[in-house]
Amino acid sequence: MASAKDIRFDQRNVTNTAYQEKYVNGNSLILRTDSTGSVIGTSTLEGVAIGTLTSSKANFTNVTASVISSSVFIGSLSGSLSGSSIITNNLTALNSNLTNVTSSNISASGNTELGTLSVKGSTVLYGDLTVFGTSSVVNISSSTVIIGDNRIQLNAWSTGSFSQRYAGLDLTDSGSNTSVTSSLLWDSANNYWLLTNNQTGSSPVVTSSALILQGPVSDFGNEKQLPVNTFLKVETTIGNLTASNLSETGNTLIYDGAISVSGRISASNINVGIPSTSYPWGNSMTGSYFSTWTSDTNVSDALRFLAGAFSASFPIPAPNTKILSSVSTTNTNVGSTITINGRVPSGSTNQYVNYLQPLGWATIGQTIFSGYTFRNAANYALYGSTVGGSTTVSSSLGTNAFGLGLLNNGVLNTVRLSGSFTLTFASSSVGTVNYTNNTNVVVSQSSDNGTLSIATPIALRIIPSANMAVIPPIYQDGHFNNFTGSNLTNSISLSSVSSSGIYIISGFVGINSGSSTYSYFTGSNLTQYYTPLVDGNFTQTISSPGSTITASSIVTRSLSGAPYITSGSSYTYTVTASNAFNPLYYNGTVSTTTIPSNALGLTTANTTTLTTNPTIQTANVVKSSDYTTTRTVGSYPFESDIIVFGVTMSAVGTGTTAASSGATITTFIVNNTTYNRAGSGTTLGSQTATIHTAGSFGIPSASGSLLYYGRPEGYTTGSLTFSTTPNTEQFLDESYRMVLNDNLLNSSGSYFNSASYLPTSSLQVKPGFLVNQGGANGYWYPSAYGTTYKYYARYFKTTAVVNTLRITLTGNTTLVKWDETTANSIAIGLIFESGNSNTYARCRIYDIANLASNIVSSSISTSNLSTDGKNPFSTNIDLYGNNGSGASNSGGVINIPLRNVDGMTLDSTVASKDELYVIVRYNGSPTPLTSLKIEKFA
Repeated sequence: MASAKDIRFDQRNVTNTAYQEKYVNGNSLILRTDSTGSVIGTSTLEGVAIGTLTSSKANFTNVTASVISSSVFIGSLSGSLSGSSIITNNLTALNSNLTNVTSSNISASGNTELGTLSVKGSTVLYGDLTVFGTSSVVNISSSTVIIGDNRIQLNAWSTGSFSQRYAGLDLTDSGSNTSVTSSLLWDSANNYWLLTNNQTGSSPVVTSSALILQGPVSDFGNEKQLPVNTFLKVETTIGNLTASNLSETGNTLIYDGAISVSGRISASNINVGIPSTSYPWGNSMTGSYFSTWTSDTNVSDALRFLAGAFSASFPIPAPNTKILSSVSTTNTNVGSTITINGRVPSGSTNQYVNYLQPLGWATIGQTIFSGYTFRNAANYALYGSTVGGSTTVSSSLGTNAFGLGLLNNGVLNTVRLSGSFTLTFASSSVGTVNYTNNTNVVVSQSSDNGTLSIATPIALRIIPSANMAVIPPIYQDGHFNNFTGSNLTNSISLSSVSSSGIYIISGFVGINSGSSTYSYFTGSNLTQYYTPLVDGNFTQTISSPGSTITASSIVTRSLSGAPYITSGSSYTYTVTASNAFNPLYYNGTVSTTTIPSNALGLTTANTTTLTTNPTIQTANVVKSSDYTTTRTVGSYPFESDIIVFGVTMSAVGTGTTAASSGATITTFIVNNTTYNRAGSGTTLGSQTATIHTAGSFGIPSASGSLLYYGRPEGYTTGSLTFSTTPNTEQFLDESYRMVLNDNLLNSSGSYFNSASYLPTSSLQVKPGFLVNQGGANGYWYPSAYGTTYKYYARYFKTTAVVNTLRITLTGNTTLVKWDETTANSIAIGLIFESGNSNTYARCRIYDIANLASNIVSSSISTSNLSTDGKNPFSTNIDLYGNNGSGASNSGGVINIPLRNVDGMTLDSTVASKDELYVIVRYNGSPTPLTSLKIEKFA
């Protein structure tokens, strides 16, 4: 180490020299400089390298000297720097790591920077002390710190990146060592002083702070003083105080100004004060209690007096004393009642029946859900209030409202409903629970409401006081309804048949008003039988595999020689019906066979109706689908069973199928109607049968299809005699028909044999008609059979004396004269017993249509009936007319006055004059007659 007293570093200017080595006192201090004298390269002290000396830095360790003088920068110092005097112009420790600087005198005239400065003894600073660093701690142990300067400046260098918002003093409680517990700080952002409370520890962390209030804003050096006994107020946002108008003198508060109060004033008493000068207290109040009032009268005394005077007119508001006694429970949205038509058969394969049957909802022989009312909507359980007790007051909500306590400062208190509800589901009729669901519902109402719904079930209203203008209301009432508890729900889809069953909704409802506790009420249990099934889920299509009608037996008769089917003939009808019991069946008439009314009058002794009740009530009709088993009476039908009817029908009708031309009917119908499960009939096996088909019943095919005539052979519908009581020939039989021959001319004619084949000149009696059997209206006989002119002779006998005879025709009422040859015409002649060949030379025929002539022709010879029809007999005849007084022919009614002188006599008292033959003649095939009535007109 160097031990010289003075070590000086001088720089020489040596030109043209790269570097020089300088020796100091021969003690091996070698400084290497460049041509300008700057220290360069590596320097050594006593042969030890001490660093690189340049114009910007030098590295030394443990420098010791009596005097250290430097005008250069020392780059790095480490170890110690010791000397009795350290004089520096510029001592810069850029990377100082000195552990000790020891000197009795440190003089620095320039910028001297030291890493660590330790001073022992007194330190005198003749210039400014500038400290740079992020933290500075000064520990001064002294009872008194005397600073001669009149100001201490803090935060002087707090600018730019070094800016600090707060500056001030940190204080430590006595005995807390280094913990800063409070600070007095200036807030440079808001420009006011703060007093803070700090978290204990070596570093102050503010936990709370408060603004330090200050006096009035004043001029510097002339600060305002606050007046005594005066209340203060803040006049600026930074906490400056000033005097208010409120002061205190003794026990009295004095306020100079007006007082505005938005809250309440609570005082023992307040004077009534001084009224207008025009109306001072006591003025014009002589004799009144008010005359005793002065400005010192207490307001409470005045109010008490007035309250007593008007108390009867202003009663205290009363509550609604009705109470909520219980809750009602009702159903809504229950849907439609489910009715599934039909009874359950045995052996069902229907998916719904198979699911419901084990659960007790589909018993054989009963309807589905028999004995229960099922519905198809997911209903809600609604709860409503039921009041009890009585009251003298209520709101406008009326008699349903009950008291709900006090208002909250004049406004409605919130009312809440809290419901807890439980739904259970049982799929079987015995009620075994399969599913449980719990629901909690809370609703509230805070405003006036009088219209209730599921969304707003609470009605709430203020109870008005007796005088709303001056007495505020204090009570409220209300009621509730439509509070929704629970609707049907299930873990199974409500559209599935598996959701069918019993749903029970139970629950309780709590109510409170404001902050009161809830009062709870239990509602009645609601039971709902639910199913998604409807009648349309059970489709049914009834069909008939087959139906037949066959002719069994025949009975015939003859009329005018033609055969007819008659009563006693029979037919057999067989019909089947399937699906009448699938999927369900009707309880009642299940199937019936009907025979529409017709001329045959078909009847049967067989069973034609199947009934159930609910078992089978008809024997031998219901069979298994393979026809092997017949169900017995009292058994239940199976789903696959069929209905089989075998009906034998007998003709018993007395009518006929004959028509003017052809037949009224040639067929008949037998119907089977099978009823579906709802009782609606479906016509099955509607079978049309031909009354007679050529060749059936063993009748030769050549006979063709026969007509039906139900009158038995030999049956007589008419009679022989007449008088004023008419006798009508309806052409239904031939009992009084006469054979057309010469015997008629002497009144000795013979009766016609109805079973005999018709002569060619005879007309055919077809039931209800007189026809030309060879013409268009004929029946059974060959076409064009017989002569052109054909005849029908009917025998009558009077039981009275007749002066005028009347004949009335139906059917074709147009007559031609007997001697006319008009084609397709009808003529009628009469042969009187009194005018026959026994009386006259020739029998006389009287033409009822000839009203002009008496004697028309005499001695008419036998006619060729193919061309002329005047005389069908083999003996000549005479032809007379109908020209007596009163004779007429109008619309088929012919009046025939009898001329006795001409042989026209009808006298029941004379045996030879009481008979008459009516001869009907057809030329061709006219429209037939349907009846001929004869009677005494006068």
